[in-house]
Amino acid sequence: MTVAVLATLRADARHAAGLRDALLRLADAARDEPGTELFVVHESAEHAGHFVVFERYRDDAAVAAHRGSPAMADFRTALRVAGTTPTVVFLTPLAGVGL
Repeated sequence: MTVAVLATLRADARHAAGLRDALLRLADAARDEPGTELFVVHESAEHAGHFVVFERYRDDAAVAAHRGSPAMADFRTALRVAGTTPTVVFLTPLAGVGL
């Protein structure tokens, strides 16, 4: 069953660039993860350092593989440095366009 994830996080001004770079590295690594169908990083146009990530995985095993990846471990380090934690919501897709 397809699993979607919506993650939001905020970094203060002095950590925004580092967290942005870490998110971009994580997105790059996600391209090579089997079962990762979508991984899109957004940054608020109005509030620098406010990020929203939309993810979609083939199944729970793909989510587990992503969460256990070396890239995710590196991202967790960046979160600790920035002193922030994401808010993560797991979703079941019902309908949409362009999926």
